[in-house]
Amino acid sequence: MKSLIVIGGGTLGLSVASCLKEFGCNHVTIIERQTHCLMDINDIDRELAAYIESILIKQEIDIVTNCTVHSLK
Repeated sequence: MKSLIVIGGGTLGLSVASCLKEFGCNHVTIIERQTHCLMDINDIDRELAAYIESILIKQEIDIVTNCTVHSLK
């Protein structure tokens, strides 16, 4: 696989993105509508969310925040 986009930066989206990258996908991008990933989880610490994002970035996974997907073609 060359590149894939994961829509949603919740726990499932982050897990899928990480697995895709580990399984050999060259380019993985996460699209998240909030300012950070994992923000829909109640009581999550922003520092923890930022730390998890930094791990994904080290895996060379791109994260696009404040972005809404309106359609797919």
